[in-house]
Amino acid sequence: MLPGTYTVTLKYKEHEASGSVNVLPDPRYDLTVAQRREKYDALMHAGQVQETLAEAVKRLRDTRDEIDKVLSMLKEDEGGTEEPEAEAGEPEQDIRKDAAELKKKLTELEERLWMPPGTAKGIARDSSIYSRVSNAYYSMSSSWDPPTEGEQIYLRYAEQRLQAALDEINQVFADDVAEFRGSVESAGIAFLERKEPLALPER
Repeated sequence: MLPGTYTVTLKYKEHEASGSVNVLPDPRYDLTVAQRREKYDALMHAGQVQETLAEAVKRLRDTRDEIDKVLSMLKEDEGGTEEPEAEAGEPEQDIRKDAAELKKKLTELEERLWMPPGTAKGIARDSSIYSRVSNAYYSMSSSWDPPTEGEQIYLRYAEQRLQAALDEINQVFADDVAEFRGSVESAGIAFLERKEPLALPER
């Protein structure tokens, strides 16, 4: 929190009280207001980048889970038994095939973002986008000093990699997921609603 005067409101049941709090700068660090603001803005931006990445992972996982629900519903419609592929209805065959291909694509995209638990055996070097963003954030948050040029370059590099991944994810949702949604909805099965494309926070 930056030095300054803040209004604080406390609420408990039907009771509420407000007052002003004056936050003083830490006297151990000889920093100007501009330097403190630069640090605060850099950390806030890095945190928003992390949130965008987390939302991308969540969107990919939620979509995979929804695909599994669709496949489960198809099995229920068949009486809970697996029909031989040759005997199954053609629309259901197409949905199963598209589901397998789409899940594979979503998993590959997720693994570009981070290293999901259980994917690595033994000691593995994590060079994922998540690791890059996190390292940049923790490096900047390790001191009160303004972000160094190296830290800013490192974060920008991580953002470039994340932007490339987001572009591909958005394209997959605009094309593959949309097409799959149309197929399952034609079969009378609801699917996840469309969402706005993912985007990095502005600087």
